[in-house]
Amino acid sequence: MLDEALDLDVPLAVEWCRTAASLGWRLPDSHLIKILDAMAKAPNVWIPALPVLGERGRWLMTLNPDWARVQKRNVPEDIEALRSRWPEATGAERTAIVDRFGDDHALIRELATTTWKTDSAKTRLQAVEALAGSPQAEDGEFLLSCLGDRSLEVRSAAARGAAKLRIPEFEEEVFALAQEFVQWEPTFSVRVPEMDDKRFERYGMASVKGAVHAYQRQGRFNGLMALIPPVRWLAMEPTAPPSLGQRLLGAVRQTLGAAEATGPARLLRRIPKDGDGATFRSVLLHATSTFGDVLWMEALLDESLMNFAYSTHGMLSSLPREKQEALARRAWNEDGRTRARVFLPFATSGQAWSPDFTRWFIPALIAESRLERPRFYPDSLRSLAMAMDLDAAEFPAVELAPGWDGLFNHWRQVIALRRSILRTLPTIPKP
Repeated sequence: MLDEALDLDVPLAVEWCRTAASLGWRLPDSHLIKILDAMAKAPNVWIPALPVLGERGRWLMTLNPDWARVQKRNVPEDIEALRSRWPEATGAERTAIVDRFGDDHALIRELATTTWKTDSAKTRLQAVEALAGSPQAEDGEFLLSCLGDRSLEVRSAAARGAAKLRIPEFEEEVFALAQEFVQWEPTFSVRVPEMDDKRFERYGMASVKGAVHAYQRQGRFNGLMALIPPVRWLAMEPTAPPSLGQRLLGAVRQTLGAAEATGPARLLRRIPKDGDGATFRSVLLHATSTFGDVLWMEALLDESLMNFAYSTHGMLSSLPREKQEALARRAWNEDGRTRARVFLPFATSGQAWSPDFTRWFIPALIAESRLERPRFYPDSLRSLAMAMDLDAAEFPAVELAPGWDGLFNHWRQVIALRRSILRTLPTIPKP
């Protein structure tokens, strides 16, 4: 079973290792070399494989440089020895240490502050990025202090981390600056900032004198907007009582049983879909993905999903599963670009599908394969069997075009092997 998994697909081998580890198994000696090679080639294999290697497997890792690198990269060393070594470590060694212990935020802050003044910009940036990716409340003071760093890259990373933490004074600061460039009344407009505005240097954006391209000024505005949680813009909702027309529209919607519009949806109605409005919507979409605001995601995707000219997968992956599947099915009926931006990233993300989505997808793809010019390449869909529901994944015996028949045969093999791994393997006596 493991031989088939390794031959067919790396994710299948991962699934086998996880199942075997949950049963308390270890790999038979005859398979150690093969799995160690897979660990060296695919980093996502080593975590599930380590528990099933056994003593002999861990000993073998020390004999081959490629395997030893995996072991060295993932086995922590003594923390006290690390603290003693840090001040004398070279810049390259410090970078490697930060990379290895990036999940221990307290340790990273402790080590970084001891040599901050003498560290290279690269090492300082590595430390800040380790914290800013998934910042913790305790990181706030350190990140704010880094906004005065001599490196623009360090300041930029620190600003992103501080924004994610929603530190009140920082949030007020960037929101006040952004409001200078957005006008809501009498008509919506965006004024992009000048490149010599030194206030942006605090957030890692360099000041430039002289003539510049328009896209550079736009980039400064985009960078500032990315630091602002979209919910802050709800302050721009009108405070005046609704007009007679608005009240009548609300009554009609209530009579028809339509859901009351959320705050984000109401605000979006004030933002045009072209010109400055399109610019604002695009950066708002990016910020929504960064801050993981589900209400804003749903409002933006429901209203404008098919109008965006770039990938929305970062947003889709943060939505509830049912919402993702509904949007993926909606995208299926749109143009080829929308399928590529919405359906394909969702389908190949590796997340488990529901039975209903699996049952819908297989006949839909069979119909797609029979088009004169299908909008998918079969090879781009090979990983989908790892996400399909095992009970609902039934492939009818139908004649398929060349290329598609190979894809469906591959899926049949993967589904059969997944069923064996997840259902038959636990019933086999422990070796």
